[in-house]
Amino acid sequence: MAENYGNTHQEINELAKDGTISNDTAKKYSGGTARPVTGANLNSLADDPLFLLVLVDASGSMESCKDAVIQSHPIMLESLRGSAHARHNRLLVCQYLFNSASNNLHPFTPLLPNTTGCKVTILNNANYNPSGRTALYKTLHSGLQDLLVTLSYAKKGGLAPECIIALITDGEDTEGGFNPTDIRNLLQELREQSILKNSVLLGLLNKTLTQERLETIQKNLGFEASVNCTQASEKEIRKAFRLFSQSLVAGI
Repeated sequence: MAENYGNTHQEINELAKDGTISNDTAKKYSGGTARPVTGANLNSLADDPLFLLVLVDASGSMESCKDAVIQSHPIMLESLRGSAHARHNRLLVCQYLFNSASNNLHPFTPLLPNTTGCKVTILNNANYNPSGRTALYKTLHSGLQDLLVTLSYAKKGGLAPECIIALITDGEDTEGGFNPTDIRNLLQELREQSILKNSVLLGLLNKTLTQERLETIQKNLGFEASVNCTQASEKEIRKAFRLFSQSLVAGI
C-alpha cells in the first residue's frame, strides 16, 4: 500500500524552511490547489534512496516510433536493474507520460533487480498510444512537484535522498503553462545541495527537432547532458535508450 508523503503546499514549503530550495522556488511549485503525493514505504530501505523521475513523450509525433519506444523501454529498465543502486534496493522510479495532458503511470516505486514482484510499469500497446500535443513544461512541473514532496518526506525520515531526472522527447513544448526558467532554477538549486546527481535528455531527432534545437531545449531546462538518435531508425532508438539509461547512473 502506498504511503502518504504529504501535499504539494506543505511539504514543498518545508524544503524552503530547511534551506533545500529558495523561497521563490517554493512559491513557484507550491502554489495552486494542494494535492497529495504518495509513494513506496521508505522504512525498509537499507540505504539512502535515489529517486529517478522519468518523463516520456506520448504526443502524436511519436506515433511513427511507437513500436521502437515500446521495445526500448524495457531495455532501459533492464539496464537500470543492473546498476548497483537497484541491486542495493535504493533506486525508486516515478514515470510520467505526456501529450496534451500529463499521465502519471505510478508514484515512486522500487525498481527491483529482477522483474518478479516489481511494480514499475513497462510500456506496451495498452498504455502507450501517442496522440495530441506536447505538454512538456506542465508535466515537468507536476513531476518535479512529486519529486520535491518525496524529497521532503525522505528528509523528515532521517534519510539523505538523491535524485536523477530523465526526459525523452521528439519535440518542443506546445502548451506552455509553466516557465522553463523556473525548471532550470530548481534543478540548479538541487544540484547545489548535492541532491540532483544527474539530469539527462534523450532527443529523438526529426525534421523539426534538430541537434541544434535539442541543445537549446537542454540549455533552457538546465539539463546536464543529452543523448540523441534519429527517430527513423528503430535499431538506433534501442541503442540510444540503452546508452541513455547507462548515462543516467554513470559516476553516481
